[in-house]
Amino acid sequence: MSDLARLEPGLRIYSLAEALGHGSPEFTRRLATAAPAEGDVAYELNTAFMGDGAIVEVEAGAELARPLHLVFVYGAERATAIFSRSLVIVGAGAGLTLLESHEGPDGVDYQINTALDLVVGDRARLNRVKVNTEGDAPCILRP
Repeated sequence: MSDLARLEPGLRIYSLAEALGHGSPEFTRRLATAAPAEGDVAYELNTAFMGDGAIVEVEAGAELARPLHLVFVYGAERATAIFSRSLVIVGAGAGLTLLESHEGPDGVDYQINTALDLVVGDRARLNRVKVNTEGDAPCILRP
C-alpha cells in the first residue's frame, strides 16, 4: 500500500522480503553489522523468523523536506506471531525525520516482534517518532 511514485531525490525504499529473496549481500551485511549486543533473545528470534519490513536509504548529503512515515498494521482476526525487520540507512550529512506507527485490533491475542536497525552516517541527522496503537490484548516483544 506504499506510494513510492513520488519519492524525494536521494531517497530509496525497498521491501526487505525482496532484498532477502534476491540474496543481496549488501543488505545481508548491513543487517548483520547493525545487530545489538550478543545474547538479545528477542532480536535473535526476529532474525530467525523475519519475513518482511522496509529498507530505507537516504543518500549522503540529502536533506528530506518531508517526514517519512512507516506504518505497520496487524489486521488479522486470529492469534499469530509477526516478525518484521526494517533497516534505515542515513548517509553522511543527510537528514531524515522518521515517523513509525504500529497498529492492531482489540480483542486479538497476537505477538509482535519488530526490529528497526539504524545506520547513521557522520554528521547525519535522524529524528524518530514512534507511535504504538496496538490492540488491548497483544503480547509485544520489541528489541
